[in-house]
Amino acid sequence: MALVKRATVDSSIEIDPKAVGERLRVLRSSASMSQTAFASIVGIAKTTFADWELGLRLPTVEAAYKLQSYFNADINWLFWGGSNEPCQPISFSDIWGAEDRLQTLARDANVQIALDQRRQLIEDILQRPQSQQEVAYRAFEAGIKSGAGNER
Repeated sequence: MALVKRATVDSSIEIDPKAVGERLRVLRSSASMSQTAFASIVGIAKTTFADWELGLRLPTVEAAYKLQSYFNADINWLFWGGSNEPCQPISFSDIWGAEDRLQTLARDANVQIALDQRRQLIEDILQRPQSQQEVAYRAFEAGIKSGAGNER
């Protein structure tokens, strides 16, 4: 097997196989995966992946796109590095967990809005003359019991 020193896409763009191998190692480690598991996702032999990590070979374009789609990895970062860091793998449980957290936040926000509206209604009642406060408060309580307490 010939050792790949540097691959050139064109005269101005070089790819360093050792650096690509190190970035693949970072991506694999961030996913807490073995070389065998990582290779099976890409559809290659473990030895091929080991060669990639050692910088002896470069991933094919097809393999790079598989890495991009499965790990949400930036292909530019993979081949050339730079400021873009690889993204963590996204699983369905991550998506569902995020949705659950958003629903909880929305529910909490709605509760806070309802509490703020009720607090404002009570303050409005207290601003009224003493003779009107009792009638307004009874209407307010009746609205809460009927589920309309957060309407004005």
